[in-house]
Amino acid sequence: MVGLTRTFPHLKAALSSARASDLARIDEGLRSFGITGVHGEAEVGVTSLIDIALRTSQQASIRVDLDGATSELDVAWLIARGIARQVIGYPAFSLLQLRDGLRPTSADKAFLRFADQVGERLARFAVAETPSDDVSVADALRGFQRVFEQHALPPVLWIDHLQTPSLTPRHPLDVDALLWNVRALQQRMELPIFISGHRTATPLAYGETGAFHGDGVWITIDRPTLDAWQAVAASLEDHAPSPAWVAEMVELTHAHSATTLLALSLFVEMPERARTPLDLWQLMLALDDGHLNRALAHARTLHRLAARIFEQIANGTGPYTEPGDASIKEIHRAVRRLHEAGLITQPRPRTWEITNPLVAGRLRGHMPLTTRDAVGSEVHDDLAPEQAA
Repeated sequence: MVGLTRTFPHLKAALSSARASDLARIDEGLRSFGITGVHGEAEVGVTSLIDIALRTSQQASIRVDLDGATSELDVAWLIARGIARQVIGYPAFSLLQLRDGLRPTSADKAFLRFADQVGERLARFAVAETPSDDVSVADALRGFQRVFEQHALPPVLWIDHLQTPSLTPRHPLDVDALLWNVRALQQRMELPIFISGHRTATPLAYGETGAFHGDGVWITIDRPTLDAWQAVAASLEDHAPSPAWVAEMVELTHAHSATTLLALSLFVEMPERARTPLDLWQLMLALDDGHLNRALAHARTLHRLAARIFEQIANGTGPYTEPGDASIKEIHRAVRRLHEAGLITQPRPRTWEITNPLVAGRLRGHMPLTTRDAVGSEVHDDLAPEQAA
């Protein structure tokens, strides 16, 4: 019997191969030397697909992950460190963290060459363990230009998780200003720029007042198709479930990547509990890892109505059908916050469902008797949030 720790990575690799059409679209953007936006609903694999495409192309990149940025200073530091890693090289860059006297002279020489290119202030800022100097994003991007403007193949500048700052009230990072700074760099030199995140946030980049309005190629990533899941299951060879079993399980999981990968892994590891997809689904619902409680707690922090609406959607009731004492606009704000946070997803206009189908099942507190019941957990509303605003 193949161990779960071996099966899951194998299936993840097979899923990447099965999403060849998505990877091809991203790869075309890499070769365009322009603006490429990649967006989608929560947990569809936007970041992982871009990462795979970059590694496959072997093209250098500087990733600015806004998930970990608490201010403009953090963003400037991420850019500066990315430049330093490209110029100094990873081994020498890591050795620069050692104290004087312990570092090899080769690392010090590499730093001095880097400082000659970008200036000593930006160079020291880039190799510091934490951002400690008052360096702006514009300063860091000017350093990027000085280093790479003569390169035939400059690194990809990748701004990831564009939605994260908007999830925190009064976040000090101005994403709009960041994008306009990146736009200014793109006008001064030719390089590939990637912008990625949840589709609720990407209008910041391409909306009417956005830095990249009317420019670039924008790619929407959806959940893997049934054909992709059939290919993933077939990669298990002798351990593979039947196509009918896969199709029924994909209906139950709504093709949610993490959940479907777990189901296929458990099929291999525990075949006696997976005679039918519903048998396995019941087992998966019973193995509550606390994700439901965390999801509810997160919802309560977003809006006073969010947890109630979260439960309504899980139970097949639209957020606008039981308003209670709340106004439509207030319900809309709660739905929008749940959507931005990735707790709910919108597979089609005026259709809402819980992003993680296991959370939805646990919240309902009962098993779907058929896959039709499971699919019926989707909620259709006559009033979409954008109409309620």
